[in-house]
Amino acid sequence: MTFPKIDKEQWEQRVCTELKGGKAQDLALTQLSGLMRSVFYERRPLESQTLPSAMSWKRVSPVVRASVGLRNTQLLADLKGGSDSVTLNAGRIWGASYLDRLLDGVHLSMIDLQLCEHTAPLSTAAILNSWYEEQRESSDPQWNDLSIHWGVDPFSQIWSVGSSQLLEYVFQKEYTEQLKQLPAKTLYRCSDRLIHNAGATDVEELATLLASCLELFRKQDSSQGLVQTMANKMQIELTVGRDLFSGIIKLRAARKLFKGLYHEVGVEGTPWFLARTSERMLSCLDPWVNMLRLTVSSFAAASSGVDGLIILPFDWPIHGSGRLCSELGHRVSRNLHPLLAEEASVGFFEDPAAGSYFFETQTDKLCEAAWRRLQEIEEAGGLAQIIKSDSWRAGLKNMWGDRCQQIASGKLPITGVSQFPLLEEHPLPKERCSLEEALSSDEEEQRRAQDFRQARGKLSFSGTSLVDFVHNGATLHDLPSFSEATVLSPLEQHRDSEDFEQMRETTTANPPKVFMINIGREAKWRGRADFAKDFLAAGGIRVVFSESVISSAEDNSLESFKEVLVEAQRYSCVGLCGLADDYKRFSSGLISALSDQGIELILLVGRSDVPEGVVQLHKGADQIAILNQIIRCTHKEVERC
Repeated sequence: MTFPKIDKEQWEQRVCTELKGGKAQDLALTQLSGLMRSVFYERRPLESQTLPSAMSWKRVSPVVRASVGLRNTQLLADLKGGSDSVTLNAGRIWGASYLDRLLDGVHLSMIDLQLCEHTAPLSTAAILNSWYEEQRESSDPQWNDLSIHWGVDPFSQIWSVGSSQLLEYVFQKEYTEQLKQLPAKTLYRCSDRLIHNAGATDVEELATLLASCLELFRKQDSSQGLVQTMANKMQIELTVGRDLFSGIIKLRAARKLFKGLYHEVGVEGTPWFLARTSERMLSCLDPWVNMLRLTVSSFAAASSGVDGLIILPFDWPIHGSGRLCSELGHRVSRNLHPLLAEEASVGFFEDPAAGSYFFETQTDKLCEAAWRRLQEIEEAGGLAQIIKSDSWRAGLKNMWGDRCQQIASGKLPITGVSQFPLLEEHPLPKERCSLEEALSSDEEEQRRAQDFRQARGKLSFSGTSLVDFVHNGATLHDLPSFSEATVLSPLEQHRDSEDFEQMRETTTANPPKVFMINIGREAKWRGRADFAKDFLAAGGIRVVFSESVISSAEDNSLESFKEVLVEAQRYSCVGLCGLADDYKRFSSGLISALSDQGIELILLVGRSDVPEGVVQLHKGADQIAILNQIIRCTHKEVERC
């Protein structure tokens, strides 16, 4: 079959006809990053844009359960379930006793180990080294043959706890030389996770990653050989959200940008790309929908050729801490890896988006915007300088504010939260451990470490390596640590659904009620009534429909409204639901009668000319502001006689 050739002008004419006088540009979407997403893309005379990528990714499991025993149980379950890489919090590794319980039954030589949240990398390495040598059998690989991603991430430390210790001390020459001796698949990490949760756009995230990598290169010795060594040991952690196309475009752009950055710096190779599903997109409300978000996000990452992928449990935000995720949550995220790789064959083809006019164009636009932003950061003195300024943090707040506005107006809908909410939540399986028990577990570990040191007695540090000291009983507390460093404010962390969650928490015990008066035949008002019911349910507000219906045939008199006015007396918030013609006939008289009756807040479903003070519910309205206004009003509600 041969399709007729249609040029862009013909296509635009057809679009204008369908839009009844509108323009094709009216269908374009402006993203939060400021980039335009069009609906028409043309072939361009470009060279092949296929970007080299990994054909299979490391299946990375975050080991975050509340206690050491639960972490070990989860770790073993993940490894038996197909994971081949795990993440551990380096700051919690206080000594060999901790590792004995955490890694019981685990063979480090068979997995990739990812570390994060360092406080003293060399001291942690000494503890891990000493423990491994004690556990190692003659047939096991040597310490230097292990596959470890050390995850030394100075900027994440600044953004999470406000300390610049890693940035100030890790790059001292003697310390750097010792770090280079570690068995490292990667040594340093640059991550956008925390600025993503602070509200950054894709452009800002990519530019910040590039700027942080450049800053680490600058911190390294001026020797080109040392910079090349760092470039070979660099890991880039990218957060992937719920927009499938944006996720693929962001990851493709990252690979292209870092290829360009390495070329400009004069080093070879590529970083190790680790993708992580977004925390910002996960919701506490109707959390089962998070499984779908994670599937979309992980598909975007897997099809973009990342080297490693972390898929968070769907109940990550439920209890206020990722440490309290359920066994079910970990199992679902773990099973997504083989589903994508083996059932869906995602990752079988290299860069499947290559050649698509849409993906190629959008990738190039994102690269150009991120590179311009990088130049702005460099002109301002580099990332280490600008993160100290109020303007950079204010910029992040503005980005988050813009995102909140789009969520409130429905331009960024959240299924199960802002649209199609579920008032009757289906509870998750109860877990054995609460947040209080998790904190108690932390205190127990501190007591264990303290008791161990008291029983061991004092140590001498003269003429012995750190590994020897650990072998003789030293803990992280005994080993060298960094001096105090510059302290900044940590970045605020957000999630898309947090405003709705706060409202639902307020209204759960005593759900507010809105009395809805319907006008005309049900066939006319039912669609708007369902819209209003969903709109209000997002804030935990229930709708009570009037038993009486105002007929379109009735006259606009107080007598016509008598029955519904009697019903409305018990409510402080009343809504009107009908069509525009019915509003023209009845709204003024009905609104006046309700106001005279003392109704505090009157709603109208749809758009119409109404008196000042009447709140209109329609697509594009500020949902969060309206719901908060109704909640404040109904909290004052009293029984009306």
